[in-house]
Amino acid sequence: MIGKLLGIGDLIAAATIVMLAFTPIVLPKKLIFYAAAYLVLKGGLFWLSGDGVSFIDVLCGAYIIMLSIGLSVTLISVLAVIFLVQKNTFLFLG
Repeated sequence: MIGKLLGIGDLIAAATIVMLAFTPIVLPKKLIFYAAAYLVLKGGLFWLSGDGVSFIDVLCGAYIIMLSIGLSVTLISVLAVIFLVQKNTFLFLG
């Protein structure tokens, strides 16, 4: 149950990256902040507990902050979205 809630948070963060990459004006600043903070906090906690891959969550959260100030790289956006979506695919299929 908690895993699915965390997975939904990751998918919301992935959708935030997609929206910020294409239409940054549409999203409210609070949603952007919450998505970035969610990824940084969750990734940081799991990374400190020994899961090295969770550091990429922290990087994705930092990238959302960069997107919010107008710094966008299409390749990084695509890689971040693919990472966040593929990480949760099996969670919802199983």
